[in-house]
Amino acid sequence: MEQIPLRSLGPLEKYLVHQHEVGYYNVAVLSAEYSLPSTTPGFLSRDIVGLVYSALGKTLICHPILGIALRNEDSPQPSFSRIGHIDLRKVVRFTRAKPASNIADLIQAEHQDELVRRHDVPLWRCLLVLPAGTIDQSLATSFVLAFVCHHVVGDGISMIAFHKTFHRCLNQLLSSTETTSGGERLSLAAKEVVAVPKLPLVPYLEESMTFPMSRLYILRLFFKALVYAPIDSLEWVGPPIGNARPPFSNTRYFHLPQQETRNLLRQCRQHQTSITALLAVLVAIGLSVLHTPSTRFTASVPFSLRRYSKHAQDDMGCFTSIAEPRFSADANPPPGYIPCQRTATTSQADDNTLSSTDNTKLWASASMCKGFLRQRSASTANLTNGLLKLRNDHRKGFLGLSGTPRRHAFTLTNLGVVDGQASQIDGQAAGPKASVDKFMLSAGVATNGAPYTICVVSQAGGFMGITVNWEAGVVEDESAEWLLAFLERELQRLSAQVKYTESSRL
Repeated sequence: MEQIPLRSLGPLEKYLVHQHEVGYYNVAVLSAEYSLPSTTPGFLSRDIVGLVYSALGKTLICHPILGIALRNEDSPQPSFSRIGHIDLRKVVRFTRAKPASNIADLIQAEHQDELVRRHDVPLWRCLLVLPAGTIDQSLATSFVLAFVCHHVVGDGISMIAFHKTFHRCLNQLLSSTETTSGGERLSLAAKEVVAVPKLPLVPYLEESMTFPMSRLYILRLFFKALVYAPIDSLEWVGPPIGNARPPFSNTRYFHLPQQETRNLLRQCRQHQTSITALLAVLVAIGLSVLHTPSTRFTASVPFSLRRYSKHAQDDMGCFTSIAEPRFSADANPPPGYIPCQRTATTSQADDNTLSSTDNTKLWASASMCKGFLRQRSASTANLTNGLLKLRNDHRKGFLGLSGTPRRHAFTLTNLGVVDGQASQIDGQAAGPKASVDKFMLSAGVATNGAPYTICVVSQAGGFMGITVNWEAGVVEDESAEWLLAFLERELQRLSAQVKYTESSRL
């Protein structure tokens, strides 16, 4: 087969490569729990290893970026290079643990472990977590698979695409004669070294769309950069940007059960808002408690540009921009700010909840936030993406940020709902099928980013996973853990106000 030349990197990709190169960001992680079908005989732990290898080999064929490495990262013009073969033993790690107890610690450890920088190793790896107490000859009914990747490999939707493809390939294996025959388990001839197909990469973001910038927008940016950038004494963005490389991303999470997730979605629809907007307001309220007397907070909320760039949901790459809603806990918020007032009794020492009398204000703010996010994502004009092409080498710019103020108090990423049925094999083919649930996204933190990162992802008809990342030394552990507990209790309180019905579906 004739080898197709690799395209060059786009402006956003170059930015992400240089951010990684200077050590300001490490990896993102998306994990999910896979439950195997009940079969006779059952699956041994060693069977799962073979299944994962085989499914990963098939997944590689579907996503060209998984067979790519980087060259010249430390230059103004980094480039992609093809990998001829991938040794899965170098990119799949195994461990045994109780997922409910210490999966957060395992994910946290992945954030601190840098990707191998070699031309024969891809820009991703996987962590396979088998049930605690099992050995190779033990029966196993489930496993957790965490996909760990360089940001240039993909955004959050791309990480979902990886899991959906893996899930589909896993079910194809389970339904084929490669794994079962007449009730007898056959040996999986899983290939540990997989040949990478020479496929073209999908177009980069800026190759598929434009980012127009108005003169007024450009003049404002230059004025702030060269003349005067006002500092709001009431705004909290955390301490100045430090020099920790890579940053230490602490990780904690919780899962909201199916019924509570459905009820919460029903509440959001009733009040004409969204989970993203509701969480943004709740985080801002929480920060107003944690970081008093500050009353103003700016968020970074990534949103997908795929509807403009025409990339499919299964295309892997980074196709995002950000909205920047501003929140105010002042009694009279300034124009352009979304209210996030707390009650007089809300504090770190109380029961972490708002009184029910605040619901009207809370839902009004959440509806206002949704309107802002919808308006910002409705146009590609005056997005920060348009500025990336103005700088060829971002490394010096990153290193010059040390000691300067941060832009945002928190980042909130919501990947939406993962439809597990979409990753099933075509048709109603007979055979056992694995199910997937309990997704957990951990985007981590960047040295030049917000002090807190909150991630959300849901499974259709299943759990909603909510994660809080924070950088060690930037905010106190107690503050981040309080914020996580506050979000969990508030979401539980709001969902409890709706009586569950079968018509309320995710």
